[in-house]
Amino acid sequence: MRGLMRKMLVLSFVLVLVGASTAHAQTKMALGFALGGNYNIHTGSNLAKTATGVGFVGGVQIDVSFTKSLALLTTVYAYDNRIGSYTHDVTIDGIDFSDDNVVTIAYAGIEPLLKFTMPDNRFYVVAGPSIGFKLQAQGEDTQTTTTPATGFPYGYSYQTTYEPPDINTRFELNVGGGYVFKIDAQSRLTTQLTFAYGLNNVEKNVDWRINSVRLIAGLEFDILQ
Repeated sequence: MRGLMRKMLVLSFVLVLVGASTAHAQTKMALGFALGGNYNIHTGSNLAKTATGVGFVGGVQIDVSFTKSLALLTTVYAYDNRIGSYTHDVTIDGIDFSDDNVVTIAYAGIEPLLKFTMPDNRFYVVAGPSIGFKLQAQGEDTQTTTTPATGFPYGYSYQTTYEPPDINTRFELNVGGGYVFKIDAQSRLTTQLTFAYGLNNVEKNVDWRINSVRLIAGLEFDILQ
């Protein structure tokens, strides 16, 4: 797995460097920003059950064309929230509780994707890696009694917060597609839907991964034609 991570890191930087070094010879380079959200799915044997959540993402995009159909679309995310939550029932010392768990993992990252545009210049498909670096890691656990007990009336709750230690650098593979709405000859609105498959655990020595479905909208402007 470590070998795969190193290869992905090298591939990501190679894609970015190739795009940067050839930008002056291309038909177009565009710069813009992207905002949207993730639907996150947390899985793993160390979780009591599958957790889900919706998080915000935002960053800038650089779109470098090699040909009319082939480009490198690089998104640099300033904030990428992979929040997830689940609720399950537990019994502690004969007392029944509803256990609500929420964890927020946020990253900054880079996502260089190869982009193939269809002949209509509207639809496109993308594929490639992404790498994320931890910005935030925080968990919240709330237990609420669901049956009356001595010293614990119905609805009594207590909450604890914690910070998951040893958060790993995130490695993913992404695939998806998008659609372009042209505003004028130099600017356009883009929408993109991708699936991100987590390749490594969120936390060191913990069986816990995150897969995400991401929907973003971007506004980009040509800066080189």
